[in-house]
Amino acid sequence: MPLVTPAHVDAAAKLYASRRARDEMFGADRDGFGEPGWDMLLALAAWGPMTSVDLADKASGPNAETYIAWLVSRRLISRDGETICLADRGRAMLTGYLEHERIGDERRDG
Repeated sequence: MPLVTPAHVDAAAKLYASRRARDEMFGADRDGFGEPGWDMLLALAAWGPMTSVDLADKASGPNAETYIAWLVSRRLISRDGETICLADRGRAMLTGYLEHERIGDERRDG
């Protein structure tokens, strides 16, 4: 099930892209910026369900299974075999956050 609106999906994709741009610009110094669990939530929101391999590639690298297990235990994502997606709880929380960010952007722009 996707996020509530295409605007939420777009916001998640923009946040994810911004974090990747920051990582690229800081190169080897980016190690101190890591938030793999957050990156996983943004990736799932932006691109939908994916395998753990694809999620590891997008978000956390070699420690993916640790983060996936933690997110599953918190009911933020769900896993059906190799397919991982946002759980209802994670979707609701992320949608609320993205809505908060969207409203903040509108106030700053406006």
